[in-house]
Amino acid sequence: MSKPERQAMVEALTERLAGSPDIYVTDFSGLSVGKITELRRRLRAAGARYVVVKNTLAQRALAANKVTVLDDHLAGPTGLVLTGTDPLAAAKVLSDFAREHQEPAVRIGLVDGRA
Repeated sequence: MSKPERQAMVEALTERLAGSPDIYVTDFSGLSVGKITELRRRLRAAGARYVVVKNTLAQRALAANKVTVLDDHLAGPTGLVLTGTDPLAAAKVLSDFAREHQEPAVRIGLVDGRA
């Protein structure tokens, strides 16, 4: 990925994070493409988005939004759940999906500005 592509991705993610006050950091290792697609579909129905992102790009976008408490949890395969207006709906989808498939593992969440 070239530098302009990385910058564009960070800008887009920064914009998405600004519109999502609540974030869940997940580890998606072990999930097949089909399962990730199913998770995305369920989260979209709950008003949330699931974004797979490189850790360094996520750190830059989070820093641009003055969020640093999640930095220690950005390691390995990382997916961000960007909630809409209802963080509990996204949490319920994650919980139900993890119960059914034993994945993804939720590393940490940021709700109302607190980890």
